[in-house]
Amino acid sequence: MSSSDNKDLKSSLEQVLSEGKHDFTELEVEKMIETVNIYHVELEYQNDELRRIQHELENSKTRYASLFKYAPIGYVICNDDAEIEAVNKSFLSLINRESIEKYEKFSNYVDPQS
Repeated sequence: MSSSDNKDLKSSLEQVLSEGKHDFTELEVEKMIETVNIYHVELEYQNDELRRIQHELENSKTRYASLFKYAPIGYVICNDDAEIEAVNKSFLSLINRESIEKYEKFSNYVDPQS
């Protein structure tokens, strides 16, 4: 269902409720229930799909984080100001450190002679 369909349903229900009309025919009630049930099923489907996609994204994130962390080559992620945001174990091994402070300047680890 599109968002315009959702708005149409909402506005028609609000209009009916604001008019104070409470003597619905059986056919009107059945139609409203059917419409609400259709939206309910569609929302359940969308929620299931979003949960599946979120699960896949979390798995991908974990996998790529492990690839980064345990890569045999030293990697450094810097922001636009050349401040370090993340490093992997190989980089720490290269600089002979167990950790570094986040947002240190990358230039601290570059030999100015080279």
